[in-house]
Parts: sequence; structure tokens; C-alpha cells
Amino acid sequence: MRCSQFIGHTKDVQDYLNKCTNMGQQGMVKGMFDEDIYPLSVFTDKNLQFWQEFEQYCLWSSGPMIFLGIRAPDGIIKGWTRKEELVSVEFDQIKGELYI
Repeated sequence: MRCSQFIGHTKDVQDYLNKCTNMGQQGMVKGMFDEDIYPLSVFTDKNLQFWQEFEQYCLWSSGPMIFLGIRAPDGIIKGWTRKEELVSVEFDQIKGELYI
């Protein structure tokens, strides 16, 4: 069955955002049938650095697999690392690595 697969953030980014202040929604991740999947937000950390959620990767595996990252205005990105290794899983949320 083909469907949208929302993966979201790496564990490190999730833990980081849990310490930040959500400043509100600024966009929406859409699925393969243009359905709303996840509201994208802007956050500030303890140093008042802004971080905006964005769709970092959208890769196909029986439907789109949607991976999120966060981006600062100066271009710094925290999120997933894409690896070219062949392993038995498509992603590792703890390591923040994609194998697709």
C-alpha cells in the first residue's frame, strides 16, 4: 500500500526542540495526496537563536518518507545525514542517518 510516511526529526533534534520555545506555525508538510501531515513551526533557543523547521528530505519508499530538519537564519542546519551504505533499515532516528 502506498502512503505518506512521516518520519520527522532525529532524536537529537527532538531533544533540542523540547528545550526551545515554539513561536508558532509557519507552514505545513503535505503528503502524497496533498493532505496536511505536520505543521512546521519556528522556535527560539535559550540564546534567542531562531530555528525554522523544514522538510529536509522527501524520499520514496512505497510512498514519500518525510524527514524534517531545523535551519537557522545563518544557514546552519541540524537534522539528518544521508549515508550511501547498504544496511537492512531505511533510517536510524537515534543516529540521525538515512540509508535510502
